[in-house]
Amino acid sequence: MSTPTSQTVTTGGDASHIPLHRPLNGYGWNVTKRNPGALFIGISGIIGAGKSTLSDKLAKKLNIPIAAEAVEENPYLGDFYKDMKKYAFVMQVHLLNERFHQHQSIIWNSPKGHIQDRTIYEDPIFAALLYKTKIMGERDYTTYLNLFQNMLSFLRKPDVILYLDVSAQTAMDRIEQRDERARRREERGPGCPGNIWRL
Repeated sequence: MSTPTSQTVTTGGDASHIPLHRPLNGYGWNVTKRNPGALFIGISGIIGAGKSTLSDKLAKKLNIPIAAEAVEENPYLGDFYKDMKKYAFVMQVHLLNERFHQHQSIIWNSPKGHIQDRTIYEDPIFAALLYKTKIMGERDYTTYLNLFQNMLSFLRKPDVILYLDVSAQTAMDRIEQRDERARRREERGPGCPGNIWRL
């Protein structure tokens, strides 16, 4: 079963001149169960890169919904901060499963397409950070990577992934300018501002 190659566009945050093209080599899935005109756009980048801003603008321009990152719904987050080494693996597997479910829902249950604010392909970055900082052990990290690789074989890639390339300092400056509620939300999880310099 062939899998199409998605396109990745690197941008500094201005999406006004980004060409959006669909892959020409098919989908690799039974497209009779999916609207062939649906556009799947993934937005990638560190916290503070401008993913939400770009997602909002694209959603209004293209008239398609946004699949946002559900950070506040993570049931392991509180336990993770109480004992990071104990809960790092199970929290990361939970996040991976949530992203997998969201990704598949976009593919099969979204007639108009979707814009995804952070993709499943970025999830291993945070697992690697937990491993490198010795919060997650080697055995758990290896198991996580094997699970991720197994999940990939079931995924149809987005039509395009837009990567917002900004410096760590720029991201930190943007976070500081946000309101208190937004900052509290972004301070949760392994991708928090304190780890930006390592990502």
